[in-house]
Amino acid sequence: MALSFPNFPSTNDVFIETTEMSHGHGGPAWEFGTCLWSPTLNRAGHDAYVLMRAPAPNDLVLHILKDHKEDDQQSTHIVGHSFIQSPAKTVDTAPPSPGAWGGMTGYYRIELRDYMPFEPSIPLGDLLRDFDVDVLATAISTTIARGKLAYIPAPSQSKHI
Repeated sequence: MALSFPNFPSTNDVFIETTEMSHGHGGPAWEFGTCLWSPTLNRAGHDAYVLMRAPAPNDLVLHILKDHKEDDQQSTHIVGHSFIQSPAKTVDTAPPSPGAWGGMTGYYRIELRDYMPFEPSIPLGDLLRDFDVDVLATAISTTIARGKLAYIPAPSQSKHI
């Protein structure tokens, strides 16, 4: 498996988006690969999505689909990458298809640019099995468990990436 990431400044950070296509990623104008979004607060009123305020322009985003379909099999794959175009903005209007996050008081929206799919997509299990990437593996596992955006230290901060 050849894993190729785009060139980007080593001072920029890397974030991981995990999502499922079963909820439509928000619907029209909120499509997968065009933006990241979440409620500003969870249902208990806690600032659980604080990490959404961290990405800055030109940071790298790795996109993971938990329900990627390939050959009638469903599994978790790294399917592409993009870059942050602009930092998070708070919007009052919910996405057209917010899924379980409907009816919240506000939403973060982060615009993305230059989404590029990995061809073929990378089965997450293969990546974690084939590479010694402790920091990446921990970040991905934590992200999938929580279903949120994850942060990976910039390459200059980690010997594994």
